[in-house]
Order: sequence, then structure tokens, then C-alpha cells
Amino acid sequence: MPDDTVLTFDNQLNAQFDWADDWRVSIDLRCSDAVVRAYPNLNKQVLDILMMLWPRLNAMMFEALEPMDSLLSALDPSQHLHFSFYLVDNPQIQALNAQHRGQDKPTDVLTFNLFDPATDNLPPPSPDLALGDIMLSLDYALDATDHDPANPVSSTSDLIRYLVERVCHGYLHLFGVHHDSDEAFRQVVAIQNRVLSALFA
Repeated sequence: MPDDTVLTFDNQLNAQFDWADDWRVSIDLRCSDAVVRAYPNLNKQVLDILMMLWPRLNAMMFEALEPMDSLLSALDPSQHLHFSFYLVDNPQIQALNAQHRGQDKPTDVLTFNLFDPATDNLPPPSPDLALGDIMLSLDYALDATDHDPANPVSSTSDLIRYLVERVCHGYLHLFGVHHDSDEAFRQVVAIQNRVLSALFA
């Protein structure tokens, strides 16, 4: 999380996943206190489901990243990677969006990556490496029908699908994958759709 941003969090879940090629990844899933107060039952349900999906989601994202020009090529399987996902509300993500992107409005997902090969900001050869944070607005997701009528959110399963799609998007940004061209954007969308099809078939 950006050093100059003060948010308090509850309901932290931790998990470590190991898979092929000996990659080790630890993640934190957290809800802001504001989300916990606003959605006392839903926030835990969402975190539990996301945690259940995480092993497959991680494996698929690493599989997608391996052939790409991404941060993964600068990492070593012996390194223990860490990153966090935060569920926040619209006022919190709007403040972050205004502060760090100059856009004073809510958004679906923000990624704060510590390294980016596009700017030659490469990670050190540390055995334990924090990669950054991804912020998701639960408010924005619940209002997704207004933002994206083609993908309405009318049930918990719709909500999880919507959040997983945004997680994938943030995940790619975390590893330095950008979509500043039509071709790159199509590649990002294709990866997101492939993950969604596999997890929600």
C-alpha cells in the first residue's frame, strides 16, 4: 500500500501456494474496516470464496505470464513472492485514484506495483520479495450494472466473477503487463476471459 495512505483493515486472510517450477507466493486478502462495517456478512463470504479460488487463479496467472514480457522473467523460482489484495469502498479508492492518478472519482481496481520492467525498475535478488498491492472497490463491483450493463451483477456468483476479472487485471499490472495498445489490450482481455472460463465453467 502506498506509504502516504492511511487505511485500517480487518479480516485478514493469509495463504501460501507452491506449484510447478517451485514458485512460492504468499498473499494477503484484506477488507478495509469501512467495508466490514458496511457489509458485515458479505465481506467475509467474498474473502472466503476468493481464497478458495486462489490456488487455481495463481497457477493460471503464472502460466499466462511465463511467455510474456513481464516482471516474471526478472524473478527466480527460489524467491518467495508476497503481495496483497485489499477490498475497499468507493470513497477510499476514489481518494487513492485522485492522489496517485489525478482522477477524482471511484474506479474498479488500482495496482501499486513496486517494480516495472518497462521503466527498468527491476527487483533485487532478495529471497523474500514484496511485489506490491492491488486495491478493489467492493462498492464499485456491487454497482457494476451501472458501469458495465453488458456484465450485470445481480447475485453473489456474479459479484465473485466480476471481482476475479478485476483481480486478473490488477495481477497483470502488478507484473508489469500494460495495455497501452489495442493488441496489448486484446491480450489482457483474452487472459481474463480464459481464467474466467476455467474458474466459472
